[in-house]
Amino acid sequence: MKVEEQAILGRTVEALSPRLVVVKAPQPLPYGEYVAIDYIAEGKQVTALGIVSATQYAHAVPPSALKYVRPEEVPYEFYKLSEMRVYIVAELVGEEVEVPRYPIPPDSPVRLATFEELRKLYPKKKGVRLGVLDVEITKRRKEEAEEEGSELELGIEEEKDSKLGLEIEIEADKLAKHLLIAGATGSGKSNTVAILAEGLAAIGAPVVIFDVHGEYWNLAVRPKFKNEVELKVQNAVLNPWHIPVPVFAHLIVSEGAATKQRRLLRAAIRHLHNELKDGVTAEGLRKVIERLGGKASEEEEDIRETEEITKLYRKALILSVRWVRRAKGSYDDKTVENVVDKIEEFFEVAPISLSAEPLLKNMSHGTVLVIDASLLSDEQKRWTLKLIVDELLERLKKEKGKASAVLVVEEAPLFMGKEVSHPVKESLRKFAREGRKFGGSLVVVSQRPRNLDIEAASQLQNFIFLKMVQEEDVEAVMNIADNLEENLASMIKTFPEGRALVMGEFMGKFPAVVKIDKHKGKKVGATPNLTELWRRAKEEVKTKSQHYDA
Repeated sequence: MKVEEQAILGRTVEALSPRLVVVKAPQPLPYGEYVAIDYIAEGKQVTALGIVSATQYAHAVPPSALKYVRPEEVPYEFYKLSEMRVYIVAELVGEEVEVPRYPIPPDSPVRLATFEELRKLYPKKKGVRLGVLDVEITKRRKEEAEEEGSELELGIEEEKDSKLGLEIEIEADKLAKHLLIAGATGSGKSNTVAILAEGLAAIGAPVVIFDVHGEYWNLAVRPKFKNEVELKVQNAVLNPWHIPVPVFAHLIVSEGAATKQRRLLRAAIRHLHNELKDGVTAEGLRKVIERLGGKASEEEEDIRETEEITKLYRKALILSVRWVRRAKGSYDDKTVENVVDKIEEFFEVAPISLSAEPLLKNMSHGTVLVIDASLLSDEQKRWTLKLIVDELLERLKKEKGKASAVLVVEEAPLFMGKEVSHPVKESLRKFAREGRKFGGSLVVVSQRPRNLDIEAASQLQNFIFLKMVQEEDVEAVMNIADNLEENLASMIKTFPEGRALVMGEFMGKFPAVVKIDKHKGKKVGATPNLTELWRRAKEEVKTKSQHYDA
């Protein structure tokens, strides 16, 4: 589209580097807006495309000075200018898109970038849609989009409140280099995960979300994906039969110094499982209990079979501990009783089921598998995630070239934080290092990137940065993402919910400011409407009261 003189919004006044230019204009532009700056370099017409990364608005001359020098001049409000900093993303030289090389000359005209120019910067991919480029939809841009014969493909969300904009997709193959999604509470992290997981599953990926807070249990697949994506939710219930003996012993006796207790417990678990040769059944457990010198009393008639088996297993395990003590004679009474107490306590508080399926049994292509770990303690979450990560990596290695998986880890500092000294951190490091070679992609989600382990974070080469307000977190993501410059990072603090800076190999050569699609099927995780909850609860109480009075 031809650039008309009236389209000029302001002019450059200073180039601080080929990447950064100062612009002055009568009116400020919003953070994240895309502008174009036209100039001549080495006899060639160049169009620099940039993002407004800082802006301010003030009197061109202080009112007090203006009143003193020219008291009868025009009203003061006419003497205002906005000073903006524009981060130059790329340069268009003819049809070529190049990295900025030239400082932009002063007085160069600044205008809104056109959709056609932006599409050259962000070409259409056969990938996963994240959202639309977050630009102001002006009359000129609407006209451009409606021009006859235009080849532009504009993204329009299904929701009525969505914005027209240039569709932005990520290249799914590049997720082999892993992904960090970072943002403060309420910035839109879980919505972004839902959009990404659904889009990846739609093209056939097996996606596993380790759900720490129970944010995805009622996720609903959006209508346009209902025939392509299957959603499965599985509670992270612990089944001792499927857990490696050393891990199960560590779950029950978690204190680092309690090595003697864990040794006794490991021997007891192995002995019990050797006794259960035909699998875990109520009848089989009763026989084991009797062989160990106990009495397997019949449970109440109304107890569920799963609960009965769990109670029988606990009793059999305690008897097995005492059997090991008698058989080996190397453990004192205090050690035995401490182990018994911890078994009793563990089975009282932990979600255990001897009939629960293996955690990754429902993982399959085209499926989003949500593993809800919200009922587990932090220690149990760590061990459970370690089991998942280790099994996943083993599967990928075993089926090299035939298998793939995307693992999403919410609340990542709990598992791979700087201060975490737990085996799960090494498992995640190993998955990040080796998984990419075998079809494994790791998506790390964090609201405190400053707490992430440096070694693990260094393996992440794709990024979605939502709003972050803490300076330490912004500095942390600048250290993690080598190409994230300070002037671009400064925008992150100003983002509204759902807006993100997207960069990395899966985005292409150039970073983008994207308005992430709103996932209407994502009902949990957003800040609750407290007044609505209170009003609804009050009405329910009132209705019940009227029913009882009647």
